[in-house]
Amino acid sequence: VTIYPAVIITVIDDTKDGNDPGERILPNVQLEISCCSSTDNSGRIWDRVFGFNMSLDTLIFLSSAVEQLSEPTSVALAQSIQIEEMITPLSPQPIRTSYVLEGSGNTPILLIHGFDSSVLEFRRLLPLLALTHPTWAVDLLGFGFTERQRDIAYSPAAIKTHLYHFWKTLIGQPVILLGASMGGAAA
Repeated sequence: VTIYPAVIITVIDDTKDGNDPGERILPNVQLEISCCSSTDNSGRIWDRVFGFNMSLDTLIFLSSAVEQLSEPTSVALAQSIQIEEMITPLSPQPIRTSYVLEGSGNTPILLIHGFDSSVLEFRRLLPLLALTHPTWAVDLLGFGFTERQRDIAYSPAAIKTHLYHFWKTLIGQPVILLGASMGGAAA
C-alpha cells in the first residue's frame, strides 16, 4: 500500500442488514479502493484486488500520521510504507506489519529501528543503502505502524519471533542486519 497525500479513499462495504452494498467516503485517507471490497463485523477491509486487509482505523491513522510530516525525506519514506499480514505463532490472527522496501542488487539489508520508533528512523540512511542493495526497514511488533494486538504477550522473544516471520515471509534469504538501539538487540 503506498500512501499519497490528498487522495480520498472510497470503500465499498456491505450494510449491516445485508441489503445492497453501501459506500463510505473517508476524507484524507490516501489510497483509493474502488472494487472487490467489503467489511466484516470486526471493521476490517478485505480487498481482494490488492491482497491486504486493514482496519479503517489503521488507514485513518496512517493518513493522519503522514499529513503531520513536514521533512521531505520523512514524507518520501512514509509514502512507500507497505502493509503485510504476518502469520506467526504469536496470535491466531495475522499481524498487520508495516515495512518499506527500496533498491535492488546485492545481498539485502534489513534495518531494525530502536525502542519507541519506526521505519522513519531510517529516512536518510535507507535511500543511500538502496543505491546498491535491496533495503528493507520493518516496524517491530507493536511499534511504528505495525499493529499492536491485545492478545499478544509483548517481550523480546515475541519481537524476535515476529521479526523472524517477517524475514521468512518476505525476504527468505540471507540478509545483512542493521539495528539501532533495541533493534540491535533484536538483530
